This record gives sequence, C-alpha cells and structure tokens, in this order.
Amino acid sequence: MNSSFASSRFFLFVSSAIQKQNCISWCSLGKVSDNLSAFTWQYDCQNMTTWQNNLHGKANADNFAVTMAEKGSIKITASAGKTVIKIRGFMWSWSINNAAEFEHKIEEAIEAGHTNLDVYINSPGGDPFEGNQFGIVLDRFAGVKTCIIESLAASTATMFLGKFDKRECYSTSALMIHEPVGNLSGNAESVEASLKMLKNMRSVMIAEYAKVTGKTEDEIAAMIKSDYWMDAKEAKKLGFITSIRS
Repeated sequence: MNSSFASSRFFLFVSSAIQKQNCISWCSLGKVSDNLSAFTWQYDCQNMTTWQNNLHGKANADNFAVTMAEKGSIKITASAGKTVIKIRGFMWSWSINNAAEFEHKIEEAIEAGHTNLDVYINSPGGDPFEGNQFGIVLDRFAGVKTCIIESLAASTATMFLGKFDKRECYSTSALMIHEPVGNLSGNAESVEASLKMLKNMRSVMIAEYAKVTGKTEDEIAAMIKSDYWMDAKEAKKLGFITSIRS
C-alpha cells in the first residue's frame, strides 16, 4: 500500500478541533492522554507500535491497544423480530468497531427475518471509508431502521444517518459534521492522488448530508468548511434528527 495513501486515509476522520487542541471535551471523545500537546494522529499501517509508543510512551503502548479495543465495539441483541446494535467508540477498519463486523450483524438480522433495526451510536468518528460502508450495508436491511444517538455522533459517525427511517437523539446529545481532513505526504504525484481522493470523499459527504437535510450541496459545503457542532434542537431543525427523546 502506498504510504501516503495509508497515512491520508486513516487521518481523514480527524476533527480540526482536535488538531488545534481545541476540542469541546476530550473526555467525551474517550480520554487517552493528559498531554494533548504530544498527541499527534499519525498512523503508519506498517508500524502501529511506533505510533502507540510516540503517543503514550513505551510502558503504555500495550495498555492503549486494550483501551481502544474496549472503547470501540459493536454489540448486538435480538428479540421479538428486532435487532439492536450498539456502536461505541472510533470506527476503524482495524478495530473491533468496523464495517465488516457491522455487516456480519446486519446479515444475521436479515437471516433471522427481523423487520426492525435499532442502532445506538456514541462515536467521535473514524475512517470515512468505513462510514460509507456502514451506509451501504444499512441499505440491505429492508425493515424499519431507527438510529438513536446517545452522547455524541461526530464526523464519520454522521455519514450514514440518512439511511435510517427514524433518527432520534437525547436532549443532551451533540452532533458534529465537517470536511474530511488529510495528512498528505510523498512526491508531487502522490500528493495530487491523495488530494483527489480527499476531494472525492468530500463530495460523498456533502451529497449524503444534502439528502438528509434537504439543503443544497452548496449550503452543506459552506457548513462543513470548519467543524459544525449542533445540539439536539439544532440537529432536529436541520433535519439530521427526526425526534428528541426526553
């Protein structure tokens, strides 16, 4: 795999709020380090151990992997013709919380003949390619699909909201949308190729948000130039949410 592609792909999810060390609440995103100044989202798919060591120090590298596995998970329960899936943590292709696992759970629901699907989401985002695949998989479920956003749905975790028939959240929930962000490196040709990928993903996200809100693509493009945070009321007003739970 081209190293610049791997780097840019796995960096796309990162909110500029995090990059600028200006996030609303690091605890709400899953606190990993007290030293934000040392926190850099650099992912080398061939040397994750080095990345972990840079983030935490040698002693905490193994603990980090365990922590992320615990925080990122897809859990499923089923009863009376309904499947309930709970998405927790970051959405990565290499973590527990991935599109392949989600697809497996959806296939189980379809094979069981279930006609209702509830998906609970509490996630700061992840790889937008994973988010796109989540949406593609959801299209296969022909029954009634309901999304319940709990504390947070940000970045990639909002890409597939339009696939649900009902979109609910709590009065204290937060949503955030933004452009994909790339960390591009390599020679001129590699950077141009990665930039094209970044622009293509931006177009995908804009189109999805336009569908769910009814806004024009130009309006969405203006909204996501920076991190656009919403509380429950604004999310409902804009159409990202259809109802707010008390």
